[in-house]
Amino acid sequence: MCSYASKDERKKLNTLLFYNANPNNRDYDGRTPLHIAAAENRVEVTSLLLKYANDINAQDNFGNTAVMEALRCGHYEMAEYLHSLGGCISMPSEKLAAKLCYFVAKGDNKSLYNWLKCGASPNVADYDERTPLHLSYACDNKGALELLVKFGANGEKKDRWGQTPMQGDHTVVLELAAKAPEQRKRPLNLNMSNSRSNMKKSPDAADHDLIAAVILALLGSEDREHIDMLLPSLLCEAAQAGCDDIIREVIHQLDDPNPGDYDGRTPLHLACETGNLQIVRMITKNGAELDCKDRFGVSPLCSATLAGHTEVCHFLREKGATLNMTNEATIELLFWTVHTNDIDLLELVVLNGIDLTCRDYDGRSVFGQAKDVGSKGILNYLMSDELKDIREYDGQLGAKIEQDETPPQYEEITAPDYDEITRADSQC
Repeated sequence: MCSYASKDERKKLNTLLFYNANPNNRDYDGRTPLHIAAAENRVEVTSLLLKYANDINAQDNFGNTAVMEALRCGHYEMAEYLHSLGGCISMPSEKLAAKLCYFVAKGDNKSLYNWLKCGASPNVADYDERTPLHLSYACDNKGALELLVKFGANGEKKDRWGQTPMQGDHTVVLELAAKAPEQRKRPLNLNMSNSRSNMKKSPDAADHDLIAAVILALLGSEDREHIDMLLPSLLCEAAQAGCDDIIREVIHQLDDPNPGDYDGRTPLHLACETGNLQIVRMITKNGAELDCKDRFGVSPLCSATLAGHTEVCHFLREKGATLNMTNEATIELLFWTVHTNDIDLLELVVLNGIDLTCRDYDGRSVFGQAKDVGSKGILNYLMSDELKDIREYDGQLGAKIEQDETPPQYEEITAPDYDEITRADSQC
């Protein structure tokens, strides 16, 4: 059903639903047809599914709802439609705050507006208690400031160092962080239980024999359209279920060594997440692309890393695989290791080539976060001889950690008066 939703096969979906197929059934990632329809902007398919589906806010294994899928993929009319029917954003507050703050810092006010319109709170705070409004002043993003005020942003909300949006900028943040490390942050709530490192097998997942029978029957048919549509997701199911024999039998018959499903998820992604080194070896030997990303920007090595499968990580590194992560994803993962004092995960991501020189929208690095939060074990590791070359490469990290971190350079600005915007908005 997810494949049909992805390909806009409304007639076939309608037939299945007419014969009582469950529209809330989930795949190996806990994804429902509604998730896929929202991500692909299939408006008519979405409308059809909602006639039968009773849970518009169903979350996949990683905490995503249909509204979040539409927003993340930039399908804002779809997101607004789902929101109007009760669809919600289920992202943890710190992650949502960071997402909105990145919009502000990048000047992406269109995305900011649409996320706010679909229920994102303008008053969510990140790991430093900084809100999107703090960033709008710091970055001189007047458009974002006006939007945030319109949607109810609190101009008196203080960050971790007691600064309101109008008082603080990047320079002040970094100076206060260096001078007051004893001010501890409340426990971070990134809710990594919903991350891709915690993939859970769907309770509806088919068993080994059934998967093998369906795949072999499909390959024995002459319906090329059905094979192309259904085989990738079935192979992902087989990889997750550990069906080594069926993967071995089928892998050499594939025209495409990277059969991606409706989410761009390949059997290699699933084998890496479950730590099945035997299947990983078979797939890579057949010529699979090692750095392929799924719809969510996750590579196979990243999947294995987050799941803690060190043997799979070692094998992929030997083959030349990379984490292939964005700056935003890198910062989120590094800061998570700091706030949970997860040295094992930090060592693994460093071993797998994560970029420790990344900084967030406030110019904050993992070194500064470790010092502020008091993660001594993490900080000791970051300052170890093992990472000396990385610290020296950046020039602003490690060796200068006892000094203030150097913030990004911004022109001197005169930020709009918050009270004036509030009064003007109230008069409209």
